[in-house]
Amino acid sequence: MLPVDTLACRYGRLVYVRTLKCASSFYYGNLTMNYGWTPMAYRNIDWEHDHVFSHVMDPVTRNLKGKLEHLLITGQENLLSSAKFLMFVRDICFFDEHSISYQDVYGDRRGEIDWIPLKASPTLEGRPGVLRSNEDFERLMIYDRVLKEYHQESMRLTENLINHFEPQHPAFDRWNSEFARPADNRMLNLFRVLQEDNLRRDLIQSNLGQYLSADIELFHLIMEKFNPRGASWPEVTWLK
Repeated sequence: MLPVDTLACRYGRLVYVRTLKCASSFYYGNLTMNYGWTPMAYRNIDWEHDHVFSHVMDPVTRNLKGKLEHLLITGQENLLSSAKFLMFVRDICFFDEHSISYQDVYGDRRGEIDWIPLKASPTLEGRPGVLRSNEDFERLMIYDRVLKEYHQESMRLTENLINHFEPQHPAFDRWNSEFARPADNRMLNLFRVLQEDNLRRDLIQSNLGQYLSADIELFHLIMEKFNPRGASWPEVTWLK
Protein backbone atom coordinates (compact mmCIF):
# COMPACT_ATOMS: atom_id res chain seq x y z
CA MET A 1 0.00 0.00 0.00
CA LEU A 2 1.07 3.57 -0.71
CA PRO A 3 0.45 6.40 1.78
CA VAL A 4 -2.66 7.93 0.22
CA ASP A 5 -4.79 10.28 2.33
CA THR A 6 -8.06 8.37 1.85
CA LEU A 7 -11.20 10.03 3.19
CA ALA A 8 -14.10 8.08 4.69
CA CYS A 9 -17.38 8.80 6.44
CA ARG A 10 -19.70 6.84 8.72
CA TYR A 11 -23.41 6.32 9.33
CA GLY A 12 -23.91 3.70 12.04
CA ARG A 13 -21.81 0.69 11.11
CA LEU A 14 -21.79 1.64 7.44
CA VAL A 15 -18.62 3.31 6.12
CA TYR A 16 -18.19 4.95 2.73
CA VAL A 17 -14.60 5.14 1.46
CA ARG A 18 -13.81 7.87 -1.06
CA THR A 19 -12.16 6.24 -4.08
CA LEU A 20 -10.79 9.00 -6.28
CA LYS A 21 -12.10 9.32 -9.87
CA CYS A 22 -15.10 7.12 -8.98
CA ALA A 23 -17.79 9.77 -8.35
CA SER A 24 -16.16 10.37 -4.97
CA SER A 25 -16.74 14.14 -4.83
CA PHE A 26 -20.46 13.63 -5.43
CA TYR A 27 -20.97 10.87 -2.88
CA TYR A 28 -18.64 12.10 -0.13
CA GLY A 29 -20.00 15.65 -0.40
CA ASN A 30 -23.63 14.59 -0.36
CA LEU A 31 -23.30 12.00 2.40
CA THR A 32 -21.41 14.32 4.77
CA MET A 33 -23.17 17.61 3.98
CA ASN A 34 -26.73 16.53 3.15
CA TYR A 35 -27.28 13.21 4.93
CA GLY A 36 -25.45 13.62 8.23
CA TRP A 37 -22.61 11.14 7.75
CA THR A 38 -19.62 11.71 10.03
CA PRO A 39 -16.17 12.21 8.41
CA MET A 40 -13.58 9.80 9.74
CA ALA A 41 -10.04 8.62 9.06
CA TYR A 42 -9.64 5.50 6.94
CA ARG A 43 -7.22 4.08 9.51
CA ASN A 44 -10.03 4.09 12.12
CA ILE A 45 -12.24 1.64 10.22
CA ASP A 46 -13.08 -1.43 12.30
CA TRP A 47 -12.99 -4.08 9.59
CA GLU A 48 -14.48 -6.69 11.93
CA HIS A 49 -17.54 -4.57 12.71
CA ASP A 50 -18.02 -1.99 9.96
CA HIS A 51 -19.46 -2.62 6.52
CA VAL A 52 -17.31 -0.70 4.04
CA PHE A 53 -18.40 0.26 0.54
CA SER A 54 -17.19 2.39 -2.35
CA HIS A 55 -17.54 2.76 -6.09
CA VAL A 56 -15.28 1.21 -8.69
CA MET A 57 -14.74 1.62 -12.43
CA ASP A 58 -12.66 -0.03 -15.12
CA PRO A 59 -9.07 0.33 -13.81
CA VAL A 60 -7.56 1.49 -17.11
CA THR A 61 -10.27 4.12 -17.62
CA ARG A 62 -9.77 5.36 -14.05
CA ASN A 63 -5.99 5.48 -14.48
CA LEU A 64 -6.26 7.57 -17.65
CA LYS A 65 -8.79 9.92 -16.07
CA GLY A 66 -6.50 10.31 -13.06
CA LYS A 67 -3.52 11.15 -15.24
CA LEU A 68 -5.56 13.70 -17.15
CA GLU A 69 -6.73 15.33 -13.91
CA HIS A 70 -3.12 15.76 -12.81
CA LEU A 71 -2.22 17.36 -16.16
CA LEU A 72 -5.17 19.72 -15.87
CA ILE A 73 -4.37 20.65 -12.26
CA THR A 74 -0.75 21.41 -13.17
CA GLY A 75 -1.63 23.18 -16.43
CA GLN A 76 0.28 20.70 -18.60
CA GLU A 77 -2.61 19.33 -20.68
CA ASN A 78 -1.34 20.96 -23.88
CA LEU A 79 1.55 18.49 -23.85
CA LEU A 80 -0.90 15.83 -25.01
CA SER A 81 -0.57 17.21 -28.53
CA SER A 82 3.00 15.87 -28.57
CA ALA A 83 3.48 12.27 -29.76
CA LYS A 84 6.60 12.00 -27.58
CA PHE A 85 4.70 13.07 -24.50
CA LEU A 86 1.94 10.56 -25.23
CA MET A 87 4.64 7.90 -25.35
CA PHE A 88 5.80 9.06 -21.93
CA VAL A 89 2.22 8.85 -20.58
CA ARG A 90 1.98 5.31 -21.95
CA ASP A 91 4.96 4.14 -19.92
CA ILE A 92 4.37 5.90 -16.60
CA CYS A 93 2.04 4.09 -14.22
CA PHE A 94 0.71 7.08 -12.26
CA PHE A 95 1.28 10.78 -11.65
CA ASP A 96 -0.39 11.25 -8.25
CA GLU A 97 -3.06 9.79 -5.97
CA HIS A 98 -5.76 10.14 -8.67
CA SER A 99 -4.18 7.41 -10.81
CA ILE A 100 -2.71 5.12 -8.13
CA SER A 101 -4.11 1.58 -8.37
CA TYR A 102 -6.76 0.13 -6.09
CA GLN A 103 -4.11 -2.39 -5.04
CA ASP A 104 -1.73 0.34 -3.87
CA VAL A 105 -4.46 2.27 -2.05
CA TYR A 106 -6.29 -0.58 -0.31
CA GLY A 107 -3.94 -3.56 -0.38
CA ASP A 108 -5.62 -6.80 0.68
CA ARG A 109 -8.60 -4.83 2.05
CA ARG A 110 -9.82 -4.26 -1.52
CA GLY A 111 -11.36 -7.74 -1.39
CA GLU A 112 -13.43 -6.78 1.68
CA ILE A 113 -15.00 -3.64 0.22
CA ASP A 114 -18.59 -3.81 -1.04
CA TRP A 115 -17.85 -2.35 -4.47
CA ILE A 116 -20.55 -0.71 -6.60
CA PRO A 117 -19.41 -0.72 -10.25
CA LEU A 118 -19.80 2.43 -12.31
CA LYS A 119 -20.70 1.88 -15.94
CA ALA A 120 -18.80 3.63 -18.72
CA SER A 121 -20.13 7.18 -18.99
CA PRO A 122 -21.73 8.36 -22.26
CA THR A 123 -19.21 9.48 -24.89
CA LEU A 124 -19.12 12.69 -26.90
CA GLU A 125 -20.20 10.89 -30.06
CA GLY A 126 -23.84 11.26 -29.06
CA ARG A 127 -23.55 14.89 -28.02
CA PRO A 128 -23.71 17.59 -30.73
CA GLY A 129 -21.34 20.50 -30.22
CA VAL A 130 -23.56 23.03 -31.97
CA LEU A 131 -27.35 23.01 -32.35
CA ARG A 132 -28.03 23.75 -36.01
CA SER A 133 -31.14 21.69 -36.64
CA ASN A 134 -34.00 19.84 -35.00
CA GLU A 135 -31.97 16.65 -35.41
CA ASP A 136 -29.12 18.15 -33.37
CA PHE A 137 -31.59 19.16 -30.67
CA GLU A 138 -33.07 15.65 -30.57
CA ARG A 139 -29.57 14.11 -30.32
CA LEU A 140 -28.78 16.43 -27.41
CA MET A 141 -32.00 15.44 -25.66
CA ILE A 142 -31.15 11.75 -26.11
CA TYR A 143 -27.61 12.31 -24.79
CA ASP A 144 -28.89 14.20 -21.74
CA ARG A 145 -31.39 11.42 -21.01
CA VAL A 146 -28.70 8.73 -21.27
CA LEU A 147 -26.42 10.78 -19.00
CA LYS A 148 -29.20 11.22 -16.44
CA GLU A 149 -29.94 7.47 -16.49
CA TYR A 150 -26.23 6.79 -15.99
CA HIS A 151 -26.17 8.85 -12.79
CA GLN A 152 -29.53 7.53 -11.57
CA GLU A 153 -28.38 3.91 -11.84
CA SER A 154 -25.39 4.64 -9.60
CA MET A 155 -27.57 6.42 -7.06
CA ARG A 156 -30.19 3.65 -7.12
CA LEU A 157 -27.62 1.00 -6.28
CA THR A 158 -26.04 3.16 -3.57
CA GLU A 159 -29.43 3.79 -1.98
CA ASN A 160 -30.17 0.06 -2.13
CA LEU A 161 -26.99 -0.75 -0.20
CA ILE A 162 -27.49 1.96 2.42
CA ASN A 163 -31.15 1.08 3.02
CA HIS A 164 -30.24 -2.56 3.54
CA PHE A 165 -27.62 -1.90 6.22
CA GLU A 166 -29.15 1.26 7.76
CA PRO A 167 -32.95 1.11 7.25
CA GLN A 168 -33.45 4.19 9.46
CA HIS A 169 -31.37 6.34 7.11
CA PRO A 170 -33.07 9.60 5.99
CA ALA A 171 -35.00 9.53 2.72
CA PHE A 172 -32.84 10.13 -0.35
CA ASP A 173 -34.33 13.46 -1.38
CA ARG A 174 -31.25 15.68 -1.01
CA TRP A 175 -28.80 14.54 -3.70
CA ASN A 176 -27.09 17.72 -4.91
CA SER A 177 -25.32 17.67 -8.28
CA GLU A 178 -23.21 20.67 -7.23
CA PHE A 179 -20.88 18.25 -5.47
CA ALA A 180 -20.14 16.53 -8.77
CA ARG A 181 -17.40 17.70 -11.11
CA PRO A 182 -18.74 16.89 -14.59
CA ALA A 183 -16.33 16.84 -17.50
CA ASP A 184 -16.76 19.56 -20.10
CA ASN A 185 -16.28 19.06 -23.85
CA ARG A 186 -12.59 19.96 -23.66
CA MET A 187 -11.89 17.43 -20.91
CA LEU A 188 -13.83 14.74 -22.77
CA ASN A 189 -11.85 15.43 -25.94
CA LEU A 190 -8.55 15.26 -24.08
CA PHE A 191 -9.58 12.00 -22.45
CA ARG A 192 -10.43 10.58 -25.86
CA VAL A 193 -6.88 11.40 -27.00
CA LEU A 194 -5.47 9.37 -24.10
CA GLN A 195 -7.96 6.56 -24.56
CA GLU A 196 -7.39 6.19 -28.31
CA ASP A 197 -3.63 6.23 -27.80
CA ASN A 198 -3.98 3.53 -25.13
CA LEU A 199 -6.09 1.33 -27.42
CA ARG A 200 -3.34 1.36 -30.06
CA ARG A 201 -0.92 -0.60 -27.88
CA ASP A 202 -0.67 -3.99 -26.24
CA LEU A 203 -1.76 -3.32 -22.68
CA ILE A 204 -0.77 -6.76 -21.41
CA GLN A 205 2.88 -6.22 -22.38
CA SER A 206 3.03 -2.64 -21.14
CA ASN A 207 4.24 -1.27 -17.81
CA LEU A 208 0.74 0.01 -17.17
CA GLY A 209 -0.82 -3.37 -17.86
CA GLN A 210 1.51 -5.04 -15.39
CA TYR A 211 0.93 -2.33 -12.79
CA LEU A 212 -2.86 -2.62 -13.08
CA SER A 213 -3.00 -6.41 -13.41
CA ALA A 214 -4.33 -6.99 -9.87
CA ASP A 215 -6.92 -4.21 -10.35
CA ILE A 216 -8.05 -5.66 -13.67
CA GLU A 217 -8.44 -9.12 -12.14
CA LEU A 218 -10.44 -7.66 -9.24
CA PHE A 219 -12.70 -5.62 -11.54
CA HIS A 220 -13.47 -8.65 -13.74
CA LEU A 221 -14.36 -10.66 -10.61
CA ILE A 222 -16.64 -7.88 -9.33
CA MET A 223 -18.42 -7.62 -12.69
CA GLU A 224 -18.91 -11.39 -12.83
CA LYS A 225 -20.54 -11.55 -9.40
CA PHE A 226 -22.37 -8.21 -9.23
CA ASN A 227 -26.10 -8.40 -10.09
CA PRO A 228 -27.51 -4.88 -10.59
CA ARG A 229 -31.03 -6.25 -11.12
CA GLY A 230 -31.21 -8.02 -7.77
CA ALA A 231 -34.27 -7.23 -5.68
CA SER A 232 -32.34 -6.85 -2.40
CA TRP A 233 -28.73 -6.00 -1.66
CA PRO A 234 -27.70 -9.57 -0.76
CA GLU A 235 -28.79 -10.50 -4.31
CA VAL A 236 -26.87 -7.55 -5.80
CA THR A 237 -23.52 -7.48 -4.03
CA TRP A 238 -20.38 -9.08 -5.41
CA LEU A 239 -19.53 -10.25 -1.86
CA LYS A 240 -21.41 -13.52 -2.20
